Formats: sequence, structure tokens, C-alpha cells
Amino acid sequence: MSELTFEEVFDPIAQAAVGAFNELRDGVWATVKNVVLLQLKQIATAIVDVAAGLTVEPPYYTVAGAQVLVQMCVTAATQTIAAATELVITEVQVAIRKILDAVRDTITQAVQVVLF
Repeated sequence: MSELTFEEVFDPIAQAAVGAFNELRDGVWATVKNVVLLQLKQIATAIVDVAAGLTVEPPYYTVAGAQVLVQMCVTAATQTIAAATELVITEVQVAIRKILDAVRDTITQAVQVVLF
């Protein structure tokens, strides 16, 4: 059996890692960015509306009503951001599985024994 080189071990693992994270970057980040920005636009729209509604005579929002509306927007944004975070976590877990599969396959091929 020939001596195992660093490159023989590292290169396939590094290629798997780069590929896994490139796949992640392609779809998920754009989706997360778009969804979160849309939700933040909705908050900004509500705040502008509430500010206008509180300053006109007669106001068309009560302070209590305005607080409820803004809190609803913040709650919706929080839920959206949490869901987007979960999407990212799920995708990262897929990438990690691909990398660990490459580690396992490389080790098994290199030493002809399943160690991982």
C-alpha cells in the first residue's frame, strides 16, 4: 500500500465542502433576503400609516390601536425571520451532511476500513 498524501485526503473533502456551500448560497440566501426585506417593508408601511393616522385631526388611530397594529407587524416579522433562520439552518445541515459523507468516503477509501 502506498503512502497516503495530505492532498489525497484533503482535496475531496474540500471540494465537497465548497460544492455544498455553493449550493446553499445559490438558492437560500436570495430567498431569505427577499422574504425578510418584504416583511420589513410591511413594518415600515405600517409605521408610516400609524404616524399619519395619529397626527391628523381627528386621528384615525387611537394610541392603543396603533400599538396593537405595530405589535402585530413586529410579531409577523419575528415569525418570518425565525422561519427564514430555520430555512438557513436546514440548508446548512444538508451541507454539513454532504461534507461528512465526503470525510467518511475519503477515510474509507484511504484506509480500506470503515472508521467513521
